[in-house]
Amino acid sequence: DNAPITSLIIIIHPPFWRAPWFIALCVLLIAATLYGLYRYRISQLIRLQKVRNRIASDLHDDIGSALTHISILSELSKAGVPPSAETALFLDRISEEVASSGQALDDIVWSINSNNDTMEQTVARMRRYAAEVLETKVEKYLVDFDDRFAHRKLNMEQRRDFFLLFKEVISNIYKHSKATEVGIRVWFEKNRLHLQVKDNGIGFDKTRATERNGLKNMQARVEKWNGQFIMESEPGTGTQTIITMPVA
Repeated sequence: DNAPITSLIIIIHPPFWRAPWFIALCVLLIAATLYGLYRYRISQLIRLQKVRNRIASDLHDDIGSALTHISILSELSKAGVPPSAETALFLDRISEEVASSGQALDDIVWSINSNNDTMEQTVARMRRYAAEVLETKVEKYLVDFDDRFAHRKLNMEQRRDFFLLFKEVISNIYKHSKATEVGIRVWFEKNRLHLQVKDNGIGFDKTRATERNGLKNMQARVEKWNGQFIMESEPGTGTQTIITMPVA
């Protein structure tokens, strides 16, 4: 009964994956991996922007130079060939096509260049285009844009579609409306981009609208972005166009 009590101390070390140093190492490795992926993504975006800018520069220099050369040759041909109504008409058509191609090229170069991704640059181009087309055609026009959204960005394709829609609306006003006043408004609301263009022209009967107005193409371009296209018009009441697009 008086035998000594023997005690045995057993120490069980936890497995290494439960050790604080191993947990800290795992956290460090995960953080380093995430940081590496982030840096890789940033480098890819920078590389993409450089490619876009280089393509824009090459298009402008190479194709732009070729179109200018064709235009010069056309003008020289007019001066060097015997007068002929048919020849003059043909050369005028060449000049018109070159001018149209040059404008299309300019639009592509602008849309590719990453420096133009902000709404500030988009609206600035819209203002320039409106001035070129409307200043000699209407008595008054106004472009209204909320500068709070100046640094909001659109992706390249959506920005190009938005500007081309605007060009089509302004072109229709120039060709068909006989308007004296045009109001243009661009704004954001709940992650949706809105464009409203209203004129006081002669209007038209939408039930008799032809393809010359490009309405079907405009509708398709807006629906591509799950947007909404509304054109309100009646003979003698002017026309109002409203375009809405969701923006990420």
